[in-house]
Amino acid sequence: MKQFEFHATASRVAQAKLAHSFTPNLMSLLQFVWVAAVVTGLVITMLGVRGGLVLLGVGLMTGCYVTWLRHGLLDIARTPLADSVELADILPAEIVDGYRPNLTGQQLFLLAANTWDGRFILERYEFSANDCLPAVQDWQLIHQDLWLATAEIAEKTQLAFMTNAMIIAACFSINPALKDLLTQRKLTLDDLCAGINWAARLGVYTKAKRPSYGGIARDWAAGFTPLLSQFGTSLSQQVEFAGKFFQLEERTSQLDTLVTELNGANGSVVLVGEPGIGKTALLLGLADRILQGVESGRLAHHQIFTLNASSIIAEAGTVGSVEQIVMALCNEAIHARNIVLALDEAQLFFGQGTGAVNLSQVLLPYLQSRSLTLVLAVTPGDWQRLKATNAGLTSLLTPLILSEPDQATTLATLADRSLLMETPANVTITYSALVAAYRLAERYIQEEAYPGRALKILEASLNHAQNGFVTAAAVEAAVEAQFGVKVGATTAAES
Repeated sequence: MKQFEFHATASRVAQAKLAHSFTPNLMSLLQFVWVAAVVTGLVITMLGVRGGLVLLGVGLMTGCYVTWLRHGLLDIARTPLADSVELADILPAEIVDGYRPNLTGQQLFLLAANTWDGRFILERYEFSANDCLPAVQDWQLIHQDLWLATAEIAEKTQLAFMTNAMIIAACFSINPALKDLLTQRKLTLDDLCAGINWAARLGVYTKAKRPSYGGIARDWAAGFTPLLSQFGTSLSQQVEFAGKFFQLEERTSQLDTLVTELNGANGSVVLVGEPGIGKTALLLGLADRILQGVESGRLAHHQIFTLNASSIIAEAGTVGSVEQIVMALCNEAIHARNIVLALDEAQLFFGQGTGAVNLSQVLLPYLQSRSLTLVLAVTPGDWQRLKATNAGLTSLLTPLILSEPDQATTLATLADRSLLMETPANVTITYSALVAAYRLAERYIQEEAYPGRALKILEASLNHAQNGFVTAAAVEAAVEAQFGVKVGATTAAES
């Protein structure tokens, strides 16, 4: 059994103390001082006034000091939890200088709760200070028990580094009064572990630099595609303007398969999955991977354009016009030499009967010659019908079957997407809202798959927030308003 130790004289503790003495306001002031000194020094030097070079030197030295503070001092490295028993090396940077082995249970709980991820996990599970303080007020904490529980949670969540959210969860796991609070809310330690991973992904997301996708030379290298810009949507541009977005590991294997198949013998793929399952999300992931220069074979430097069948058919008006437009789009993509065409609702392009649009004979030569890289998106039923009526066409497409994600993966997707919904709506989405959206989506939205159907309900619930929080009650209110039914109470345990 591990025996954790703490040495208050460790260099990391001293570094944390010094780092925390530089408040955000002080850092902003230093940033302003060095920029102002450099600019003023340059102006004075150009005017020939004495002392300009001295002021410029002072500004540059201050700038170097601020850079060291930001990237050297304030970025306090730590050791993975599995590699050390020295708390000075493994505690989160926010609390390492405030920790002492003689802290009471209440003091240690508040130390972790006053950090961003400590507040995050308490808010997301709807715990307030008034809820928790009575439970930890007279807590005779045995520190060794807490750190052992934290280590078990780290192993359970498969996270290498200790976080404040882990410490909060460990408090709930060993403190009887806090454990009772969990039971009253019908929550479990597994639920808190989901929140720990949620906070960890948010931490990675917020600290990640905006990816560099290249500059004007890359745009000049791309072909001129006015028709594609008119009738299609560039997913590559969407990704580039978004800058960065969540990408769950569970999607990575499907993305790897998609890249492999697009580089394979057929060179074109059909994504088979129910509406809402994430076909567009997979294409966005492909666009992001290509833009970042991640190994993608012959797809390197390609852009992803998605064509909406409904829009093209509505714009064209006649079958002949549709065929002409699609041929022109395909030729333009071939001429550009760096386009992947994605056909959304592809089944609309392969209808049967008089007056129906059927582009099999239009697309067949492109697929046979492999001159064009195509990705079709269809439902399983439409794929079976397409195979029965267009065997020649479907034999040139490699099917990639997208299965509905399990509950844990769906909840993780909802959690990550919720963070992108919150800022525009100025709300905080709780864990109970995620679980309620998952449960009620299965009951009331049958025509779509997860995660899409749960995301629809979660988005609708933003309009029913109370005091800035979207809870299970807000989700139920959204469902009642949308479907005209009375929804019973939904808890995190109902899943």
